[in-house]
Amino acid sequence: MVQVASPTPLPWKSLLVICAVRLAEPIAATMCFPFLPFMVRDFHLSDNPDDVGYYLGWMASSFCIAQFFTTIFWGSISDKFGRRPIILIGLLGTAITNTLFGFSTNYKYALITRTLCGAVNANIGIIRSMVAEITNHSNHARAFSLLPLTMGVGTVAGPMLGALFVRPVDQFPGLFEWLNNPALTHFFQTYPYSLPCIMGSTFCLTGAIFGYFNLEETLPGRRAPDFEERFHIQSPANATADETTGLLGKNKKLNYGNGVEDDAPVPVKDNKSTYLAALTPDIQKVIFSYVLICCTVIMETELFALWTTSDVTSGGLGFNSKKLGTALTISGVGMMFMQVIVYPRLQRRFGTIPLFRTMLAVATVVFFSQGFIREFAQRQMYQALWTVLVTILFLKSATVSVMFTSSMILVASHGANSDKRGFINGLAETLAAGVRGIGPALGGTAYSWALGAEYFPQWLRWQFVFIMVSAICFANFIESWWIREPSRPKQPLNQVVIIAKTVEQEEASMAN
Repeated sequence: MVQVASPTPLPWKSLLVICAVRLAEPIAATMCFPFLPFMVRDFHLSDNPDDVGYYLGWMASSFCIAQFFTTIFWGSISDKFGRRPIILIGLLGTAITNTLFGFSTNYKYALITRTLCGAVNANIGIIRSMVAEITNHSNHARAFSLLPLTMGVGTVAGPMLGALFVRPVDQFPGLFEWLNNPALTHFFQTYPYSLPCIMGSTFCLTGAIFGYFNLEETLPGRRAPDFEERFHIQSPANATADETTGLLGKNKKLNYGNGVEDDAPVPVKDNKSTYLAALTPDIQKVIFSYVLICCTVIMETELFALWTTSDVTSGGLGFNSKKLGTALTISGVGMMFMQVIVYPRLQRRFGTIPLFRTMLAVATVVFFSQGFIREFAQRQMYQALWTVLVTILFLKSATVSVMFTSSMILVASHGANSDKRGFINGLAETLAAGVRGIGPALGGTAYSWALGAEYFPQWLRWQFVFIMVSAICFANFIESWWIREPSRPKQPLNQVVIIAKTVEQEEASMAN
């Protein structure tokens, strides 16, 4: 007789600590979004303003390319020395390199420091491993859904602070007149982008201090002795055994059909073949879909900053850093609202895959339509521009939130029966970092190339990149129809109550 227990409650305290530590990095990483196009323009790399897309694209890509080459390295180091110290090292490294980036006075220095920042800011794979190590099959999907929420909070706070504190002498002239400190004024005029970067680094430093005192080690072999008991997780010894192992003996399988015990040892698969076997066709499909989502979102995010700050005569909206920061904040608020309030209800009502496909279809239309907002800017219809832009931003943030969360849940759910969940999550994040590195450079290059393509009609030059992003999203929508619902995961030993009865007991009960 097998009786399945209810899902294990989430370890909220530990999850909130992990999310609090994780929050510092996206704030530091996104704080530069409102001013990055202006920083690149201030370097005066070309006399043609339309060429800024090339340089901005490579600047944005450098961060993600560095993550691509270092994610596996940091993950491997964390497997040896523990998750906690590597997380803290990443936060401290991000604080240092992000501060150095704020003092950039030329493109080469900015590119180097931004690359170094990406090289040490590669903790998302480790964070996911920590979440997987404090949850089990019954609650890991709910736990993983908190990570996009944390990213949403960082997406709100980062651009808002970046837009508010960039060029402080120009933003707060009265304050600097009141301070009457020529040295301080000269400092921020020389380094106009340093203040938001220093603030972002302060968040990372605070996160490192908080994590040092509160973050718990989750790596098997280095965690606390009572870890498995507190988090209701199988011990490493039992976790490697087959899940049909009986509770009456360490290596004895109980044949529930005839009550005969088998003393044969559980076969152990070759390590290499196990990793290959973990990448089932279903897991390959959901990872591929997740990678396409990352490519679409990073391209659209970088293009949005470039497009909105471009001159109206070049098909842009002519925004300054404050307006861009406002738009990004609105987008982040919409993502948080969707993640916290709307998504759980939609997911319960319609299911993960139907909702995922629907949002991919909606996103295809939203990405394609976004570029036509320029018509309001060209006609100087600013009230209509902001009304339509806010609507588009809410729709876009809602679809992006659902797509990210759904794809993460699908990856986790399809890998629920595998003991290589860390490998699956790490591979997905490494591939995602790769396309995040290619995406901005590809998008920025395509943007500048299309603006100079005189054989295109004018509307197509301005709309080309939005068509490209929309086409990638549509391809993902088509691919999603090959994704199946994940099979019901096997229940771990701590969630299955086995009432073992001997043959004599069965016969006695039947006789009674």
